[in-house]
Amino acid sequence: MLSFDDEFATALAQPRWASRTPETIRSHPVGSLAGGIVAPGVSDDPVVSDDPVQDLDVEKATMSENFHRVRIEDKRVINGSADVNQLVPFKYRWAWDKYLAGCANHWMPQEINMQRDIELWKNPNGLTDDERLIVKRNLGFFVTADSLAANNIVLGTYRHISAPECRQYLLRQAFEEAIHTHAYQYIVESLGLDESEIFNAYHEIKSIRDKDLFLLPFIETLTDPAFKTGTPEADQALLRSLIVFSCIMEGLFFYVGFVQILAMGRQNKMTGASEQYQYILRDESMHCS
Repeated sequence: MLSFDDEFATALAQPRWASRTPETIRSHPVGSLAGGIVAPGVSDDPVVSDDPVQDLDVEKATMSENFHRVRIEDKRVINGSADVNQLVPFKYRWAWDKYLAGCANHWMPQEINMQRDIELWKNPNGLTDDERLIVKRNLGFFVTADSLAANNIVLGTYRHISAPECRQYLLRQAFEEAIHTHAYQYIVESLGLDESEIFNAYHEIKSIRDKDLFLLPFIETLTDPAFKTGTPEADQALLRSLIVFSCIMEGLFFYVGFVQILAMGRQNKMTGASEQYQYILRDESMHCS
């Protein structure tokens, strides 16, 4: 006569898979959802469930108990509560339009022929000493100025903006600043200038250094990990930074530099560099507006 103990002992004595028949083997393709999420060909259970994954809505609820679709009224340029990862629906259509306009205006420095500039620069009588100094001082300012502008966007302003369509344009604007830095480097390389002299001008030329020192505190405020918007004082600090970079830096410092090279272009000198600056001016005009 068998007892429960005998039955248990008999079961333990048999190999784990001995009683498994072909009918109990997985009936679904290896790795399929219907067969359960298991490693291919491995199972700790002799019988695999044939039921499909149940109620995916439960999974969605588990991911975020406070889930709701983005509503336009929840969007704010700063201090918004909407999901910043969801681009639509648009509330600030102007920002998306500026992003599209920036993409339509895309250009690259190598598209512009610098041969005439190279020949002019190599000609001892091509430019006066003052004109050569203007070119080098101008490039000395811009090669780092656009990097500062990009840093202010990517490391500072971007994380405080809560409208995704505005963020989208900020990313485009940051890329344009990178293109501008590329353009200045391309001019320096084409003319065969001393890169160490040009790229260190913001350390060695007082007028350039003074401009950068004026700008740095506004970057450092926004890049401070402890800085957060949401109070009148913090929101005003963000606004001050935007005004400084959009109006004073890009609208004043940059335009003073642009006019120097563009004026030389009107005299049929440094025409390649002048064309580069025209494209840069078009981008910066959009940044200021």
